[in-house]
Formats: sequence, structure tokens, C-alpha cells
Amino acid sequence: MGLVLQLLFLVGTASLLQAGCPLVPAITDFDPDRFEGDWYHVEWLDTGLFSQVVNKSSRCRTVSYRHEGNGSFTATVNWKATRRGVYVLPRTVTGSLTRVDPNFPNYFDTNSLRWLPTSAPPGRMYVLDTDYTRYAILYTCTDFGFGITEMGWIIHRNIRGFTVRKRTRVLTELKDNLGIRFINTAMFMDTKTDDCFGTVGNFTSSAP
Repeated sequence: MGLVLQLLFLVGTASLLQAGCPLVPAITDFDPDRFEGDWYHVEWLDTGLFSQVVNKSSRCRTVSYRHEGNGSFTATVNWKATRRGVYVLPRTVTGSLTRVDPNFPNYFDTNSLRWLPTSAPPGRMYVLDTDYTRYAILYTCTDFGFGITEMGWIIHRNIRGFTVRKRTRVLTELKDNLGIRFINTAMFMDTKTDDCFGTVGNFTSSAP
């Protein structure tokens, strides 16, 4: 626990003002078969230094979800890592998103897609909103007992992501219609996929 605490304070992502992860609204009619498939990461949520390091050290990030038939998914994430601004070899990780409860079909445990030290408690990923054919908004939260750490992404079926008008409407509805006010939508940042090309699972960059 001491190692995790030191890490979170160093990267500035532990929020000691929140007693625990927020209550995320259930999408009771969430359809895993429609959610399945290939997505591009087009925006990331800036929640502090750790999220900045994670998201700025990679480009051309894609994810493929395969429904396992029980509301859970196998997820394959592909990205091209950068080191000091220089592109290195493409990376891939495959893991499971396990549905937490049939009554909360948009809640998933992410034990095998861990991004924190192994001594940390398991994280949880939530689908906050999706129309299945174009976009989805994802949110993760890990509760350490003394504070939480959060990350978030907007994924899209199209590499170019939203039009400005559509983006404004979706993020406004996230707060006004769905009542999700525990994230600051102004902190969603462009992942800058303009120099990426190819298909999901075989996605590269034109940069050196």
C-alpha cells in the first residue's frame, strides 16, 4: 500500500477530497452485441499527471471488443508508444472486461487490463454513454480507501471523431440529460490521430 500511495502522490492523481468512486448511472438496456467491434481512441480525460503521461506517451490507440456471450468482453488494445517524442515499436495488450452485475450491464471489472501496480485494488470501467454506431464515453475509477484515481476516454467508430456540433451536443447531454457531473467534460483532450493511418489492429503512424 505504501508504494501505491507514494506513486499516486508523486503523479498527483489521488483525490483525497472524495470518499470513493462516484455512483455511475446504469444503462439498463446496454447492448453488448452492438457495442462489440472496433473503436478508435479520439479523446482522453485529463485528470492529472498520470493520465497525461499515459496518454501522451502513446499514439494511434485502438481497441477491439469481442462479446463473450455473457455481457463480458475480451478487449485488445493496440497503440504505438513514444519515448521522448520518438515513435517506437507498436504495442498490444489483450485482457478481459468482466460484467459486474446483470442489473448494471455497463459496469466492468478490469482485473486483467491493469495499469496500476499489482498491489493496487482492482479497477472498474464504466460505459457512461454510447450510441453504438458512432461514439462511446468510457470512465475508470480505482478506490484506494484513502482516495481515488480516475481516467476517461471518448472512443469513436471513425478515426476523425466528432464534428464540433455533435461533440458539443453529446457532452452537454452527458451532464444535462444523464446527470453525469462527476467529470469535467472541458478536460477531454484531442488524441491527435491526424498522422495515424490503417485499420484497427493494424494501425500505425506516418511519423518516424
